[in-house]
Amino acid sequence: MIRAQCLCFCLMFLLAPAYASANTFLICHVGGPGTSEQAAPKLALFLRHLEKTLGLNPNSFDGLYLNKESACAEFLKEKSPLMVVADLPTLLRNFSAWELSPVAFVGDEVSSRYHLLSSKPEIQDLKSSQGRSLAWAGTRDMAFLKQVIFDGAVDPALHFELKYQRRVLKGVRGVSRGKYDLVLVDQAGYAHLAELDLPTPLKEVFRSQPLPGLTLSARGKLSADQKKLVAKIKKALPKLCQSSGKDLCASLEVDSFTPVRPKKMKKLLKRYDKK
Repeated sequence: MIRAQCLCFCLMFLLAPAYASANTFLICHVGGPGTSEQAAPKLALFLRHLEKTLGLNPNSFDGLYLNKESACAEFLKEKSPLMVVADLPTLLRNFSAWELSPVAFVGDEVSSRYHLLSSKPEIQDLKSSQGRSLAWAGTRDMAFLKQVIFDGAVDPALHFELKYQRRVLKGVRGVSRGKYDLVLVDQAGYAHLAELDLPTPLKEVFRSQPLPGLTLSARGKLSADQKKLVAKIKKALPKLCQSSGKDLCASLEVDSFTPVRPKKMKKLLKRYDKK
């Protein structure tokens, strides 16, 4: 159940054995699929395309894909990367601590949703889901679940009997077989439901408001040269999936990169921090 929206920035930057360049990218997709080594071949393809689009020499960038937040934090501390690509909960949770300045969304700013699914006919909405078992994978951030996914309508820690899963597919199959009452899936998981041979079909009982997916951010205090480079990257992003990059993006199921509107990000941060 791998969707390019959740992988595309992971597929942008080369996994290099050394990080001598100051122009390092950290791709931090907490709970994301695969490993650093598995990401490397396709990372190289997009990285070379990015460099060519920017008019830079090959291997001007290096980078690393990680899917554990502790590993991301350690890499940030040791290598101080120029840019960070992060999933939405990781971005919002670490926005200040990691000194992030969002540059672009993968896709558009409303390209993702979260979906609450059940196989039980008596569960029709959030109200009828109270006290039921909920399987979910990915972020364990209760503030994100409560304020962003459920928009403050329920407190998941109190509303559900939570059953964390290492993989969302395990939760999906568990609900279909009656082991759990509900499962929470992201847009990637929802898009691939039809491909699964489930014993009992699942129905949607709630969906979140549209949200962005992965986000590319600059970080820290930039030098004059770094500011120029970030500006070049930002200018080039909308062109990456055009002309010579069209087939590459199509192979990754990516259609665009969208500049971040400051007002949109401010609204998301306010929503996440709401008490």
